[in-house]
Amino acid sequence: MLNADQKDFQKAYRNNKATYRSIEKKTENDKVRKMLIFYAVECGLKYMLMNKRGCLTHADVSEKMDDYEVRAMGTHDLRALLKALHNESSFKFPTNIVTIHGDIVQCGQFHEACRYNIGIVNPDDANLFENVLVSISEWIGENC
Repeated sequence: MLNADQKDFQKAYRNNKATYRSIEKKTENDKVRKMLIFYAVECGLKYMLMNKRGCLTHADVSEKMDDYEVRAMGTHDLRALLKALHNESSFKFPTNIVTIHGDIVQCGQFHEACRYNIGIVNPDDANLFENVLVSISEWIGENC
């Protein structure tokens, strides 16, 4: 992972969320939209975790966070980040998202399905995932 400081994550959250909002209903490619809100949420959660632990720079992460939090900071797993923030039970991700290739999409893989434009068997499942991301994004916005 590249070095990113607290302000980088905060700015990335805000910029990705703003871009998501600007194209929310304007794009035919909903996977691009979903990828943006995924990355906004990921950056926002990482910002919140760094802020909570008093980490201004990437170097502070290994010094001020426990092992679980350090691992969470290095992943795309939103559940792990929410758990590190003690808020994993507030948001329920759908667990039944299946690609047209038969793969089950884990929470930390949703951005890949969007980025690679992989078809989802039931698009409503992906829409439900997006709705959870929007809810998390709103919660982050109250704290960011």
